[in-house]
Order: sequence, then C-alpha cells, then structure tokens
Amino acid sequence: GFVLIVVLIAIVGIIFLGISLRNNSAEVSQSQRIASFLSSLSYLTSSCQINSNYQDVSDLIRRCSNKEICDDSRTSCEVLESILEESMMASFIVNEESYTRYYNLSVVDGNVPLIKEIVKGELIGCSRKLYNERVFGSNIVMKLEVCLEE
Repeated sequence: GFVLIVVLIAIVGIIFLGISLRNNSAEVSQSQRIASFLSSLSYLTSSCQINSNYQDVSDLIRRCSNKEICDDSRTSCEVLESILEESMMASFIVNEESYTRYYNLSVVDGNVPLIKEIVKGELIGCSRKLYNERVFGSNIVMKLEVCLEE
C-alpha cells in the first residue's frame, strides 16, 4: 500500500514537472534564438581590412571603440553600423504581415554609444519583448531588443 502511494505521488510529480517545463520552453527558445543571433552576428566578416586582414563584427566593435580606420579610409564605426543595419534588415522583417513588430540594436562602450541605435518598427501591438546582450571586453556591450506579436 505504501509503495503504491509513493509511485502515484512520483507520477503526479513527473506530470506536473512536464507541464511546467513545456510552458516555459517557448520563451526560453525565443530568448536563445536572440542570443544565438547576436553570437552569429559577432562572427560575420565585413569588407573592412586593417593591415590587410578582414575584420569581423567583434573586431570592428573593438576597433570602433578605439576609433581605428580601415585600409580604404572608412572608419571602423561606419563599416560596423552599415553591416549591422544590413544584417538586421535581412534577419528581422518588420511589417504588418510579420510577427516581428520592433527591434532595437545598440552598441555601447560603458554608457557611450559607438554607433547610432538601429531601430525599426513601433512597440504598438507588441505582445512579447525579448532582450539579450553580448559583452565584448570589459565595457563594450551589443544589446538587442525584439518585440513580437503572437
């Protein structure tokens, strides 16, 4: 009798655990996608060469913070802003038919913006906000906020 009660309590506990994990998995999955996007974005290679070496986004972020210039005389900040704008426009379509309603990508060194914020859409009609950030060095942070309609 006692064993039967313990088995029943264990089964109820497993069912409860399964239900609670299933409800949180969609939110975690979306948040993980934002983190994965930022991670992938940081490895994207740009057209900027410094000392004949192509720079990826993470290199550009550090070099922009130091106000470095590409071999072709463009600033690293110009190239960084351009590649981030292009990537955001290609990755997050914001329109009436899309479930993405808004995004805001920023790169800051402490509290100082390295580039202008890349913003598209409005928070109106937003049912769920997702946020993640990626840290470069000690003070430089790339932040992404995305707003979705379900």
